[in-house]
Amino acid sequence: MRWQLVTPHYLHTAELIEWEHSETDPITQRQNRKRYVVPLYMPADTIVCQGHGERGDTEFIGEPTPDMMPLDEEARALSDSLKEKWQVSDYGVGSESILDNLGKHLAEAMSKGVPVASVSGVSQDAFNNLQDQVMELMKQNAQLLAKVLEEPKGRRV
Repeated sequence: MRWQLVTPHYLHTAELIEWEHSETDPITQRQNRKRYVVPLYMPADTIVCQGHGERGDTEFIGEPTPDMMPLDEEARALSDSLKEKWQVSDYGVGSESILDNLGKHLAEAMSKGVPVASVSGVSQDAFNNLQDQVMELMKQNAQLLAKVLEEPKGRRV
């Protein structure tokens, strides 16, 4: 089963790749080491396989992703069997379709305009009172700012 990567991937390969983290305890001076199995970065257009592939293919462990294009019938059958698992609500399959649909939803929302928010639990009188208070504060701030700007810029003692 062979696939071609449509987008770059990080995949676990048959040859396990390990990363070692080591640190020295400042008190005991003992060195602690931990090893982690990490995936391998593979650029787009890389040919990967499960099981036996052709020379130059990279064997990976795990399931294929929506951004892998099947190159043979076995791979196509496995990818088709996983399509329902890959379905992500109404956004589609794969990273490109998610972004495409997100863009469509955003454009649709912007074309409808900004919805008017309803304020429940606040009376119209209370809201008008709040607006008056905010306007009064804005006037006071403008007066204070004008006063500060009018003061001479000389040295203060």
